[in-house]
Amino acid sequence: MVVYVSRKIFIYMKNTSIAINTDYMMVMHNPVEDTYQHYTYHILDISDIDGEKVVNIQYTDKNKRLSRKALPHNEFLKLLVMKILIPIQ
Repeated sequence: MVVYVSRKIFIYMKNTSIAINTDYMMVMHNPVEDTYQHYTYHILDISDIDGEKVVNIQYTDKNKRLSRKALPHNEFLKLLVMKILIPIQ
């Protein structure tokens, strides 16, 4: 049973999902060559599945294919606090 709570929150059998739909960027600097690489990640949602929070991320891999990854919520927060992931505004 799916309960539609709002435009951004869904509840499915005690599991919740909050839509985020925000892009983040990670910039890596190579000091030897003085070059930069940037990576863009689209944060789809934060889900609470059986008491464990995960962040669902969509990105394009090095073969230009669309990929998805689930990252533990605390790991995602760590990347934000350390300013490794920066929101694109």
